[in-house]
Amino acid sequence: METRRVLSAVFSLQLLLAAGCAGRTDEGGPSPEVTHPGPDLPTRPQGNGTGSPSSEPPPISGGTLLVQKDGVTAIAADPDRDRVWIVDLSSRKLLHEVKLSPGDQPGRVVEDQAGWVHVVLRGGGALLSIDPIRGAIIARRPVCAEPRGLAYDSARDVIHVACAGGELVSFLSGGGDAIRTVHLDRDLRDVVVQGNLLYVSRFRSAELLQLAEDGSMQSRLTLPVATGLGIKAPITAVPSVAWRVLALPGGGMAMLHQRAQKESVSTKPGGYNSFGMCKGAGIVHDAVSVLRPPAAPRVAPALGATTGAVDLAVSPDGTQVVMATPGSVFGGVVRFPMTDIDRDGAGPGSCAFSGQSTNVPSPIAVAYDLSGHVVVQSREPSALYFLPDASPISLPGASVASAGHELFHRPTQSFIACVSCHPEAGDDGRVWQFDGIGARRTQNLRGGVLSRAPFHWSGDISDMTQLMHDVFVGRMGGGPLDAPAIAGIGHWLNAQPALRPSIPADANAADRGRQIFQDSSVGCVSCHSGPQLSRSALVNVGTGGTFKVPSLLAVGHRAPYLHDGCATGLRDRFSGTCGGGEQHGHTQQLAASQLDDLVAYLETL
Repeated sequence: METRRVLSAVFSLQLLLAAGCAGRTDEGGPSPEVTHPGPDLPTRPQGNGTGSPSSEPPPISGGTLLVQKDGVTAIAADPDRDRVWIVDLSSRKLLHEVKLSPGDQPGRVVEDQAGWVHVVLRGGGALLSIDPIRGAIIARRPVCAEPRGLAYDSARDVIHVACAGGELVSFLSGGGDAIRTVHLDRDLRDVVVQGNLLYVSRFRSAELLQLAEDGSMQSRLTLPVATGLGIKAPITAVPSVAWRVLALPGGGMAMLHQRAQKESVSTKPGGYNSFGMCKGAGIVHDAVSVLRPPAAPRVAPALGATTGAVDLAVSPDGTQVVMATPGSVFGGVVRFPMTDIDRDGAGPGSCAFSGQSTNVPSPIAVAYDLSGHVVVQSREPSALYFLPDASPISLPGASVASAGHELFHRPTQSFIACVSCHPEAGDDGRVWQFDGIGARRTQNLRGGVLSRAPFHWSGDISDMTQLMHDVFVGRMGGGPLDAPAIAGIGHWLNAQPALRPSIPADANAADRGRQIFQDSSVGCVSCHSGPQLSRSALVNVGTGGTFKVPSLLAVGHRAPYLHDGCATGLRDRFSGTCGGGEQHGHTQQLAASQLDDLVAYLETL
């Protein structure tokens, strides 16, 4: 092990010199909080608004379980308790409990060729390296503000980390600072290594970016739209929200994602239960697409037996697929033969129903061991389940029960849940068509949602009680809710922090943009002020009607923009035809370089 560290350090120095420390930020440290000096522009609140980690658990993200190459050691990252559990599956005993800092929220896990495991810390903005034999932390390396996915490149002994801010950061597995940072599109999720190529997924759009060995973009893979689905009338379903992408045995990839109805949706009671795509699927359904570039992807079958699937695993022989579906009405863990998934899923009757379900409480991640047994991680209670006998391996984690968390992920009679349109308590980035209303972009729920009432773009929902009654109980077909249940989901949602901004590429440009933003003659602060950077007023700014002023917290993470999503990027808001012109702030007099500065500042919020 010591020899490895020395060699890795030498190799790290060589690569750093060769790469010129490309993309490394200042001291290689984590993204700091960006303050916004001046009246009505305080530092963005975090979590519960106190600047400390929230007492409420985070939303489910999946992908937190790994069975090591030895086939008997399971590594379970626990974002609810800020722990990493190391378990011997053969003896069914806990070997080590690795305690982390409050709010670290460990996520994706990979193993390198020397047997070390590496865990991305979503809340801590870091990459953690652990020796699982000793249960000891080897290194904690800063990555970015919002790290998400990671992959191990065995040919180069390199760990790649994808960030929500668009950074793809690479490290030598043996230690040391980042050897490369590539800046890609925002909303990155998973990383998959295929030979000399890297594939990086984008969360909400379900796109797959193909990169060359040097990190340059080669192509962009988009999933096909599903047409002709439906048991009553033809329905079109658009791909969205890629929860998990992983490599398949023998090559290729599998992507667990959602698809959402393109046709207009009713806002009447039960309106979100179209029954149009297939039996057991509402206006959003799950699918697993098998991808084998350069071949064009096929339309994947709709999964009619799952609701809110968040994680995926494929058996070592490639014949079985298993999913964690914490919100499923058919059982928490669903298994399908690969032949049900890897086929043409276009047209009526194309849904996959032959899955085998096993009831496991609150499953959040799944994996296979070398013998093809399924291992399931549950969040409440803290345990690993070993299928097919469903026997648990109890872990000594404290209870993280949360009524609001449970309700948010709970399916309704419409076979959807709150998480279906608000993944990880955020938004799906979709623009929906509603009967009698028109186009409306899904709104983000993170960053103190209770202080943003009234709700909806039109401000027609006065408070959380009306929201849950009209939408969850009414449109979604959820059961009746009492006052404590509504208070619980409101408290849980309000505790979910807005995503943190990345370090600006040009701090001087961001500072110039701040001055423009605060200039009263430009007019931004007349509507976007206060802790939420919004007065929550209803205003007609020339964008097609009177709408509520949205919060600008984490606005850089929330493309597309405006109520109908007509601005695909922040720059389009000012230079496009849908931004409202001089009714929407006085920006027409600004030079192109000043608009660039203003956008640079908005991306720091």
